[in-house]
Amino acid sequence: MATGGRQCENKLNVMATDGRRYENKSNVVATIGRQLGGYKLKDFIKRILVIVVFIAIAILIINNAPQYELDYKYKNGDLRVIVNDVEITRNISKLPEVAALHNGNVLLSSNTIDILFDKDLFYDQKNDTFITISDTNRADITIGSNTVVKNGIDTAISTPAIKVNYDYSTDDRYEQSKENKDVYYIPIKDLEDIYDIDVEFNDKLIITSKDINLSSFVVNEDRIDVKYLDDKTSKTIDTAKSGDTIYLFDYNVEKDFNKVRTQNGEIGYLSKDIIDGHSIQEVYTKKEQVNEQENISLAWDYINPIAGSVENKINRTKVANLDVLAPTVLYFQDSTGEIYYKKALVSDYVNWAKKQGYKVWATLKNEKIGDKDFTIDDLSLFLNDMNHRKKAINQVISFCRSYKIDGINVDIENIYLEDATAFSQFIRELSVETKNNNLVLSVCVNIPDGSDTWSKCYQHYSLAEAADYLAVMTYDVSKSQISSFAPYDWVEENLQKLIERDHVPANKLIMGIPFGSAYWQVTDGVAKRSIYLMNSAKKYLKNATWDDSAKQYHYVDDIKGESIWIEESRSIKEKIELSKKYGLSGVAFWQLGQETSDVWQAFDS
Repeated sequence: MATGGRQCENKLNVMATDGRRYENKSNVVATIGRQLGGYKLKDFIKRILVIVVFIAIAILIINNAPQYELDYKYKNGDLRVIVNDVEITRNISKLPEVAALHNGNVLLSSNTIDILFDKDLFYDQKNDTFITISDTNRADITIGSNTVVKNGIDTAISTPAIKVNYDYSTDDRYEQSKENKDVYYIPIKDLEDIYDIDVEFNDKLIITSKDINLSSFVVNEDRIDVKYLDDKTSKTIDTAKSGDTIYLFDYNVEKDFNKVRTQNGEIGYLSKDIIDGHSIQEVYTKKEQVNEQENISLAWDYINPIAGSVENKINRTKVANLDVLAPTVLYFQDSTGEIYYKKALVSDYVNWAKKQGYKVWATLKNEKIGDKDFTIDDLSLFLNDMNHRKKAINQVISFCRSYKIDGINVDIENIYLEDATAFSQFIRELSVETKNNNLVLSVCVNIPDGSDTWSKCYQHYSLAEAADYLAVMTYDVSKSQISSFAPYDWVEENLQKLIERDHVPANKLIMGIPFGSAYWQVTDGVAKRSIYLMNSAKKYLKNATWDDSAKQYHYVDDIKGESIWIEESRSIKEKIELSKKYGLSGVAFWQLGQETSDVWQAFDS
């Protein structure tokens, strides 16, 4: 009882104590209430507003600060591909098939190679082979083959090029195309020497071109934070540790920030103060292109392919102001690429030309040989088979070596429009061999626009990239409408198209000038054109007047129905000056033997 009483008493004491605590808490609450009541409402609101503004400013700063946001998209399992200082993983023309792993080796899609290294990568459908050209190098990559043919030599590779079918409908990143498509993958590591690149692979495919300005340094600090943007507040994209190599692209000591690539292949920026604390080493230097201005004076020399001799040619003396002869001695014999020429005829001609001091650029034509035609269909069969093209190229190069020829002039005309790319490819393939054999390569082309098989079949820019020169045949305006054969204003207009619109370098162009004049006879309202050679046309000069737009003398007799624009020394001098005005590499004349002797004085100032 006593114990129970004491327990009860203690509980009462606790309750009393809790009551006093409660009373004290109530007093505190009451005190706080009185204090809050003492504040003015507007002061309280001000405090709340300050807090809200502070939070808003913080959010604004965070949202606008430089962030690391990838501008490419890839999924788990996709290969990341870095080329120099750009990540191209699914970021070029919406390519879904940039790269692939096959048997442990990395392959690039043909589309990616086309965009990055060889925009003219050519697929020879008949032989299921890709052909890539890079300056003096060529590689033939046949799908499924464990051999790549590099510059004519079979080279074993561990992984062949493959073809896979890509289903766009399974990839929600490419909504514009929902079809299946064959995609070709090519082993890029095996093309290092062709493209002059370094290829390495860890978790990323990293490709470095050797023809760029590239420097590097080894990190001598514990760590360096590489930023996503050229801003110190930008997020860190990668951290380089002591001993790591960092690569600098187009390094400029004056710039506050320089673009870099880490050893891991991440691309970002480093500030000048960080870079300055390291020893910079040059890795690669971009090769400078030297475009020398030529002053070429060329004349085509027509030689009948079945003639028994060239005696009438080799009795001539050297023409002043003429440096190069382009004899028409090479002809396609058939669609397989067999080349025809007459050995004795060529030997006599070349020996004479060399003794006279001429350079010789042998002209290859696709005209008939005697009674044997070489049709546009024959040409198409030839152009669309890599083996036929290779056969012709080998024969042409062998011919040049045998006769110590200085160059090749390709005069192929009448081409299907759909064969334009195949013709450009033939010139690219030929250019590899002419460069490797120190031969000049020139290609005859017609003016832009015009008909499909006569003008549009020439890809002027691509041809100019491959060849040393384009000889532009700026004549033969019309066979039905009365006009000059080669009026000055028309010639200038088409030169401007090539240079300004089609971006053909002026120093790649040689202007073709005819020795013929367009004579028109109108009978019963029908105009018929003939080409008069200079000796035949000069009789009209004394009664002709100067046409300043055509830069030619023009004779017209309405009663007789005659009209002729006369090509002679003055008009040719105007065209020579036009070639100088546009910085062309020279002029070419069709054809030697049709001129009057005073023409060559047109070169004299």
